[in-house]
Formats: sequence, C-alpha cells, structure tokens
Amino acid sequence: MVPAMEHPERLTIASRPSTMALFQAGQVRDRLAHWYPETDVTILPVSTEGDRWAGRLADLGGKGDLHQGRRAGPPGVQPR
Repeated sequence: MVPAMEHPERLTIASRPSTMALFQAGQVRDRLAHWYPETDVTILPVSTEGDRWAGRLADLGGKGDLHQGRRAGPPGVQPR
C-alpha cells in the first residue's frame, strides 16, 4: 500500500525509444496512474548521440569508468 501524500498534477517519464525501454516505462506509467489517478503521467521518448551511433562504442571516447561510478554510488553517499 502506498502512503498518502500530495501528488503532482503532471509527471513525465523520460525513456529511451527502444521497444523494451518504452514497454518498461509504460509499466511504470500504468502503476503510477493506478496509484495517483489524478496525475497526468506521460512518457517522453529521448534519444541521445549514443543511441544514434552506429560505430564502435570505444570510438565515442570517454573513460569507460561507468562501472566504477556505479560501485561508488551517488555523490555524497558512501557505499556499504
């Protein structure tokens, strides 16, 4: 059960435009619409340069340290 709380009038979920991502975002939208029927929940497909890149990911550059960032967690939060 979801605790009672104020709800926004509108909520937009940004999602990659792939079939799987839109399906997952749709499930989240449907759950939120069930919990907060007064809230207008929409999905905004968002495409980035990485989504459109047809070459090797290594050629895009960067440090390749996504794994390290995920392990460390958000800034200011110490991992357990």
